[in-house]
This record gives sequence, structure tokens and C-alpha cells, in this order.
Amino acid sequence: MQVARDRRLRIPHRRCPATDCRAARPRARDERQGRTAARRGALARRLDVEQAAKYLNTSERFVRRLVLERRVVFYKVGAHIRFAQADLDAFVQAGRVDVVDRRGSARAV
Repeated sequence: MQVARDRRLRIPHRRCPATDCRAARPRARDERQGRTAARRGALARRLDVEQAAKYLNTSERFVRRLVLERRVVFYKVGAHIRFAQADLDAFVQAGRVDVVDRRGSARAV
């Protein structure tokens, strides 16, 4: 076997001396790309602060205050804050107030 001074020459691993690892497992690489695309799709469905404010029909300042007070579920992607639409829906539902009858008992709407 030659010494790998040229970048084009690849020395195989000890586990697979006869074949190139990349060529021997094209299926695993394709599956890995599929998972990466699925992750990108999941992150694409996340909302940033501006989009969350529009979705809740509030200001960006209010959304940032919710994050600061930890009143809403959020995700950190590096230095960025992201929200799942389902989490924002749950936040809105948690703030729901039922109608109260004049007699003081709550009634279903």
C-alpha cells in the first residue's frame, strides 16, 4: 500500500481493507440524508419571534417577555429562539377563561 501523500489517494480503514467505506454503504448514506431532510423540515415548521408575534396577533416585545418569564415553550437553535405552532396553541388554550353564569357557576360554551 502506498503512503497517502496525495489527497486523491484514500487509505482504507482496518475494518474494510478491500473496499472503500463510502462505496460499500450507499444505502446508509441515503438514509442519513433522508433524516437530515426530515430534521430540516421539522425546523422549517418552527416560528421565529416575529412570526410568533404575528401568529398570536401581539407585539414582538410581548413574545420576548413571555420567553424571558418562561411562560411559553420555546426552542433554542444556537442563539436563535424558535416556537412550535402547537406550543403556541397550547399557550393560548391555557389562558382560556370560561363564561360565568350570573348565578356564579361556570357553564360550558
